[in-house]
Amino acid sequence: MKGEGGRTTLLEFIMSDEINSKNPIDRGIDASKSSWSFETDKVAINFENHVKKSVPFYSEAQDLITTMSDFFTSENSIYYDLGCSTGALTRKVNSKNQHKNIKSIGIDNSKEMIKQAKKNSLNKGCIFKYGDIAEFKFNKANLITSYYTIQFIHPSVRADLIKNIYESLNWGGGFFLFEKTRASDARYQDLITTSYFEYKQKNGFQNDEIFNKYMSLSGVLEPFSDNGNLQILRAGGFTDIEIIFKYSPFTGYLAIK
Repeated sequence: MKGEGGRTTLLEFIMSDEINSKNPIDRGIDASKSSWSFETDKVAINFENHVKKSVPFYSEAQDLITTMSDFFTSENSIYYDLGCSTGALTRKVNSKNQHKNIKSIGIDNSKEMIKQAKKNSLNKGCIFKYGDIAEFKFNKANLITSYYTIQFIHPSVRADLIKNIYESLNWGGGFFLFEKTRASDARYQDLITTSYFEYKQKNGFQNDEIFNKYMSLSGVLEPFSDNGNLQILRAGGFTDIEIIFKYSPFTGYLAIK
């Protein structure tokens, strides 16, 4: 079944009988609601290859953050990467600013991700810690990044986390928040969802993989709208906020204290 204009619809994915998973990270994902977990070695080992095919301009947006990081870091300053996964962004920012002898700390609540981050970052000068960013005790920092992470934090505690991030920054410090967002209107959301499914198809994902991932993230990934994210940043104390990246449902914000 095709939607208007021949577009692939969610219903088509549900009804598809194509069971031909080629991507190891999605093979065997339980399609039941709220089943997604980062706490498996299979996810950690294949994470970087998978996410680059799943999120448009994933590496390019990391490079944008890395370039801008130089504006905020100073000699011996601290940088936190919240939800660092396997440490790709942590390593990039640390490498860019290594001449300043910054302290780069990646935090993730998945032991497998931290294990993989340490493997990937041998002799890179980064520190990786296992912990819950909603409860973590931060030292004063010049730079904090959250790269598609806070969308996985329960909405009831996001406001307190943003406030803690704001209070942990030195004056003039920067907070990069990148999130998958939802549209403010159901019509736009349908367009965005369908376009995103087609994007994943073009990158080699099979229909069953896309649907299984969609279902497993339901209730786990809870995105806000752009307005919702801007409101929570302002409520946390930030007043200087700009959208620095936007591609369909993926948005990057820079908030300066």
